[in-house]
Amino acid sequence: MMTEGIHLTDLDSLVKDPKCVEDLRDLVNENIDKYSKQINSENSSQILEIMLQIEKRCRQAFDGDSLCILAEKIIIWSEKYGSLDTSLEYLQLLCKKRGQLKKVISHIIHIFMKWLIDCEYIKIEWFESNNHGELNIFAKSNEHSPLISTEDCIKVITALNEITKGKIYLELEAARLMIILSRIKESQNKVKEASNILEDITIETIGNMEIKEKYQYILEQMRLALLCKDFVRLQIFAKKINTKVLDNYNDLKLIYHQYLIYLWLYEQEPYEIAQCYANLLDSLITSSSSDNLDTFSSIPNHIKIFSYPKLDISLCIEGFIFYMVLVPCSEIKDNELARFKKKYIKYIQQKIPYCEYFIDNYLNKEVLFFENTKFFTYSIPSYFEQHIKKSDIFVRDSNIEYIRMDCLDNRNMLVPKMYYQYHKRCKINLCIASDRLKLFLHRIQQRNLCIFSRYYRTITFERIQELINIDEVDLQIEVNDLIERRLFSAKINQPERYIHFNYSDNSNSTFVFNKYHSNIKDILNKLDLVNDLISSDQMIHQFRVKRDATHA
Repeated sequence: MMTEGIHLTDLDSLVKDPKCVEDLRDLVNENIDKYSKQINSENSSQILEIMLQIEKRCRQAFDGDSLCILAEKIIIWSEKYGSLDTSLEYLQLLCKKRGQLKKVISHIIHIFMKWLIDCEYIKIEWFESNNHGELNIFAKSNEHSPLISTEDCIKVITALNEITKGKIYLELEAARLMIILSRIKESQNKVKEASNILEDITIETIGNMEIKEKYQYILEQMRLALLCKDFVRLQIFAKKINTKVLDNYNDLKLIYHQYLIYLWLYEQEPYEIAQCYANLLDSLITSSSSDNLDTFSSIPNHIKIFSYPKLDISLCIEGFIFYMVLVPCSEIKDNELARFKKKYIKYIQQKIPYCEYFIDNYLNKEVLFFENTKFFTYSIPSYFEQHIKKSDIFVRDSNIEYIRMDCLDNRNMLVPKMYYQYHKRCKINLCIASDRLKLFLHRIQQRNLCIFSRYYRTITFERIQELINIDEVDLQIEVNDLIERRLFSAKINQPERYIHFNYSDNSNSTFVFNKYHSNIKDILNKLDLVNDLISSDQMIHQFRVKRDATHA
């Protein structure tokens, strides 16, 4: 084969620079000291031409350190004694030289990126804070930036993109340039353009980027997708984050699960929303226990798009409990609530003690009344009117309209026209607070019907309507739904208008099903046997016909 003589060492030129054959640092420093005293706006072009000749000698000697010093002076002098366009011309000239060292190209890119970061028109608050170990590349310095407008910034980014395009060793710088350009577009109220800039960047494939910066980048992609109401891309971006690794970064975990709450509200998934609140609660408790109480307040406002005025432990506890109640009735839901109460009983008793009473009342096997009927006036628990109905979960709409969008002019965003599919009585949209309260009361009614199946053998429609507020049509819908999900077994007698609950033995039902399955399997085996016998008879018959024909 032609590739037998190729070794990895033969590919070194593709991934790293050749070794230096001559150290020209003294020559470079001598000329820099000499011409730094002579250069001015009139003779700058001649001096820069002389520096380019020295650059060629250093490049041929593969002296990367000297080249970096020289290239930096050429860029700074061309901007100082010329213009920004002049420095961009020298950027193209230096980076496109034949055999230019990768180290030099990276250094030149970093010079211009430093100008972008120091520009007063560029604000990347998320990366400027060093409280949680962010990279210093995004930290502003006290140096003056030559970029005096956003047009200058865009011009520099366009030139740098042309240089970094297709170069693997500059993929990190290219990704950072895109996030700077995206922030500029967002500041110009072009949120859709800002989202389009970042949506195709596969940040997870960049090997030399730290994991925390990757997750910050993905969160920025999620934020812009959410502002554009692109929930498909939002879910794609969310799947790129490993939640086990995210547990190491509480500030990022807080933001990630808040974004997911909006995603699952749009998808109408109350169970997933409840799990997000549980993760937020874990993160807040971890921050409190580690004396890092300022974790949430240190996150910039444009990142915190949560619709509620304050994210605290009480809200997370209410969010998990109430959204878990919105999940269809099942033993799994009851077990989740019981485990949650056992794990966080300390915080429940300290912050919102009424939730403890509510969980106890919900998990016991007694009927729970939150509203009176025409025939009975119940002693409704005081916490329902005083706390549950006034909770932010059932008061504030959680649609895109309440996202903090300081950069947007159009705030009249409509609630998505999607409905919760596991409720058959009416259209429920979990993004609307009143619909959530309506579904909450419906779930309580379903739970009460399950309790009736434990205490009644036969019960009339009238008796159920006396006990709970439900009309006859909705009653039959609810009972059919609960029977389909095998919460109990019952038969509805519509002519006589009563429900008969069956107490069948589960083990006996399993035995009958297994016997039925076995019988079907025997029938299929016998059909296969008959098919084989018919095929063999056909083959024998064809053989005899051919034999008789040959003898004749």
